[in-house]
Formats: sequence, C-alpha cells, structure tokens
Amino acid sequence: MRPTYVARSRFFSIKNIVIGIAVLLVGAGGTIAALFAAGILKLPQPSRAGPPAGKVAVPLTVRAIKAYATVTREDFFDVKTNEPKVIYLSPEEVESRGFITNINKVLGRVVARDKSAGYAFTDKELMPAGTRAGLVAGIPAGKRAMALDMSKIQGVVYLKAGDHFDLMAAYPINAAKGSPLAKSLEAQTMHGTKRVGVKVIVHDGVVITPVTPPKKAGKKIGDRPAPEHEIVIAVDPEEVAPLTEALALKADLLCIARSGRPDDPGSASVVPGSAPLPKFAVTEVLIGSRRQSFFGPIVEDADKP
Repeated sequence: MRPTYVARSRFFSIKNIVIGIAVLLVGAGGTIAALFAAGILKLPQPSRAGPPAGKVAVPLTVRAIKAYATVTREDFFDVKTNEPKVIYLSPEEVESRGFITNINKVLGRVVARDKSAGYAFTDKELMPAGTRAGLVAGIPAGKRAMALDMSKIQGVVYLKAGDHFDLMAAYPINAAKGSPLAKSLEAQTMHGTKRVGVKVIVHDGVVITPVTPPKKAGKKIGDRPAPEHEIVIAVDPEEVAPLTEALALKADLLCIARSGRPDDPGSASVVPGSAPLPKFAVTEVLIGSRRQSFFGPIVEDADKP
C-alpha cells in the first residue's frame, strides 16, 4: 500500500505546483495591466514625426509604373510599414522642380510615360484629368492610332514614346513587263535616271508605344512564329488613307525624327522638298523607217495659267 500512497502524493504535489504557477501568471498579468492603466508602462508607438523645420514632405513612388496606367495608393505606400515613402526638401526646391506634395492630386491620374520607383511626380508626367487609362491615353486629341510593322519603316526603331516624327514615302515607277514603257524605263535606270515620286504622307506624327526589341531570336507562340514587333503611332485622320496606300504599294517609308528641344516650332514646321508623284508619258519618234519609243516626265509649261 505504501507505493500507492507515494504515487498519490507526487500527483497532488505536481498539481499544486501547476496551480501555483497559474496563480502567479494571473497575478503578474494583472499587475502589468495595472501599470499600463496607471501610465507607468507604455506600448511602443510608430514614429509619426513631422518634417524637419523648414522642410516639406514630398511623396515618392515605391514601385515602377507603366506609361498610360492609373496611379493607385499602392504606388506610394510601403506594404511593410503602411506608411508613404517621402523625402524632405526645402519649399524653394519643391517649387523650382514643380514636385507635387499632395498625394490626392496624383491618385487616379494616368501616367504619361514610364515612371521608375523612388521618384516624385510633376504635372508634366501626368495626363490631363479625366483621361482614360490604357493605350488610348497616349493618342493626342484629334489623332488616330495605327499599329505598324517596324520592318516597314526605316529608322522608326530608334524612337521612344512621345517622340514626334514625319514619314516620307518614295514611290517607284512601275510598268508592264515587256512593254515599250518598261523597256524605256529599264534603259533609263541603267543610265542612272530611275524615276521615283517622293512625298511626305505623315506630318508631325507621335509615337504612342515604341518598338520593343525581341528578347530571343526565333521565338514562337505555340507552333507558329511570333509576329513581327510593331510600333503604335498617332497620325491625323486624313493621313490614315495615304499611309495605308503607301504600305499596300510597298513604298519605301523613311522616318524623319523631329527635335525634342523646347524651342522647336513643333507642328508649325513643315518638311520642304516633297513632291507628288510626277507624271510620265511615252513619246514615239520616227527615225527613218524605224519607230522608237521614249519614256520621260511631262514638263509643264510654266507660262500657262
């Protein structure tokens, strides 16, 4: 019977120890709560100190924002601290650089160009209020957007979003094979007198989405080759048909970039020297008993009205 008595004694001893520890913990918790209530102990609070004396808080982006995207709260607030990322500058520096200090003036607006992380916003980097997000945001008012194969236009690969340019088209003179016209054209081409018509078909166009070089040559989508990389441009409505016609005729298209300096006259500047497709005719000349055809441009009489 003695071993049984000893086992019970140990059981009751362990139980008493556990109860004692619980009582101590409850008492300690009540003491700590009393200390907090009395203001003796305080929980650490997040730092919400204002800007230093004489400085202004300027919000910065915490992540990159793509062009024509809408600015959201997540673009300014750190996900770990739930606090906006800011930099403190003098009022004079903020005014000289045109930085926006009120986040509410940026939220919901559309970005005009790609924005990197860690930078402040200015009014020039935002589209006008009410602009719809997406590709249509980059189309200037009154213009139309066209997606073109970059291989069809010389020099377009060097342009970036927002760049202005002109497009020059060169139309070769074609003729039916084997006809006197074609033979005459071939003869003139051999002597360095090939005839072409040159004309500006796009005046002051704008790049909306630039060309993105392929990351890997020969890339495929499923079983088909990847499509040619395209560039999206904005042109005047009356230029859509001439540009489409030039592409259908496989004319040589040359991109002429415009200046990006602030003192450039812009659309008021016109590329000189362009001319419409010249008029040609076949002239037959009788030399003895032989007839010979000559192909050449029609010379307009300057004295005629």
